[in-house]
Amino acid sequence: MVIHRYDILVVGGGPAGASAASAAASRGMRVLVVDKRTVPGRPVQCAEYIPAQLARDIAIPKEAISQVIRFMKTTLPDGTISKIRAPGLMIHRERFDTFLMDEAVNKGAHLLTGVRAESLHSNLVRLRTREGREEYVHAEVVIGADGPRSLVGQWIDETVSDFVYAMQVRVRLARPMDATEVYFDRKFYGGYGWLFPKNGEGNVGVGIKPHDLSGWPLSKALESLVNDLESKGKIMRPYHALAGGLIPVKPVGQIVKGRFALVGDAAGLAHPITGAGIAAAVISGRMAGSWASETVRNDDLSILNQYTKELAGYLGRALGHGRKRRCFMEDKWMELDTIARFCWPGFKEYHAN
Repeated sequence: MVIHRYDILVVGGGPAGASAASAAASRGMRVLVVDKRTVPGRPVQCAEYIPAQLARDIAIPKEAISQVIRFMKTTLPDGTISKIRAPGLMIHRERFDTFLMDEAVNKGAHLLTGVRAESLHSNLVRLRTREGREEYVHAEVVIGADGPRSLVGQWIDETVSDFVYAMQVRVRLARPMDATEVYFDRKFYGGYGWLFPKNGEGNVGVGIKPHDLSGWPLSKALESLVNDLESKGKIMRPYHALAGGLIPVKPVGQIVKGRFALVGDAAGLAHPITGAGIAAAVISGRMAGSWASETVRNDDLSILNQYTKELAGYLGRALGHGRKRRCFMEDKWMELDTIARFCWPGFKEYHAN
């Protein structure tokens, strides 16, 4: 039996996992990252927008930037359009993920792609390589960065229980845009539609919660939005690169248990209303990697709980308020015409207590 020994094992190589590995490796830890995918960031399963604040914190290479975003337009059910300043970047997600992982590897992290973490056996994590070999890892701390259906979360009985189901296609734009566009409609139950520009192309998608109130399957909701945007002269055929996935809209109960910590979507840290998750993934990964390093250095698992405290201080209020707004929105969905402004961060009503 092959046993690899590391200080920290990171399961999942997306932005959260790469950020955790980078933070830990830069502190001298022996770090292993395993990712079942062969290429980080592929397939693309997000709208690819990041806020300006995160862009200032990370030296994103030019080749990972698609275009600059200056505004956000929100279309309400009654047709009212609100436009606010919302600076940020549209990125090439695959290149962005590769950049973050390269940074971690350059700091000393060891990366294995095409390798699955399969099960937990006492203090050992069993891996399966792409060739079918079984190998084992012993690590002082295990960080789960393996997405909304986290296997690491299952090991500690902390899994995301509430999701929005999302699907999007890549389109050609009829004209240049410098704003992201968001669309609220009662047929998009519990979510919204979007058009995010990417330098002549764009991501058109919908996120909904299957429910009797909508009666619209995800594919039908997306088709409806695409047809509407085409009829308005915003986009043109052909459409391609269909992608979909789950967006967590409720954090797990505990993000740290014993020697295990969850980050990003595995911890359910996407914003409960907007679904935005890249910034939370990077932030939580950095925090978990830092506290995991201190835990190993001091041989004291209680230190890992400081990650919970720091993250709560940074994201807790926003996630808590967003969760309350989501529950209100879903409960009052048939009144969306009158409550929409209370259910989207682009309006002052959302931020009222």
